Amino acid sequence: MSARPAASPSQGAEVVLPVRNPAKGAAALDAVRAAAPGAVVSTRQLDLASLDSVAALADTLLYASGPNLGRSRPSLHHTVMSRLARWGFLVHSVEAGLRPALYAATSPQAQGGRFYGPDGLGQFTGAPTELTVYRSARSIDDAARLWAVSQRLVGVGFSGN
Repeated sequence: MSARPAASPSQGAEVVLPVRNPAKGAAALDAVRAAAPGAVVSTRQLDLASLDSVAALADTLLYASGPNLGRSRPSLHHTVMSRLARWGFLVHSVEAGLRPALYAATSPQAQGGRFYGPDGLGQFTGAPTELTVYRSARSIDDAARLWAVSQRLVGVGFSGN
């Protein structure tokens, strides 16, 4: 395993490794701690084949990190979005925010290989609609690299690659 910390312990970073196999998780912890002595690192149980497990980990991490996600103060994004919400702009419920993903997954009109999001101002609010894929997400080379790394990391290959 090759481990390089994204942030040093002196920067106040905490790394959580979601693991399905506790023994492999312990080995990963040892490797990270060897590469970054003093790192604040831990494991949490996660089985990606179980939506209940994913939800439980999300709840655990959100509860543990508090309202500012572990930061000493709210992020700039949170501050701006909170102010806009107080002014009545860009207000979306969780349910409304999920509609584009649900539309893409369940609507007979939604087409595969397309991107769906909200149709409102800045694509922050509104009804589900088909959108142009963001320029930063159109790189075939980046997609191929992401796919190759994902297969390597999970240890699964697919025929035809």
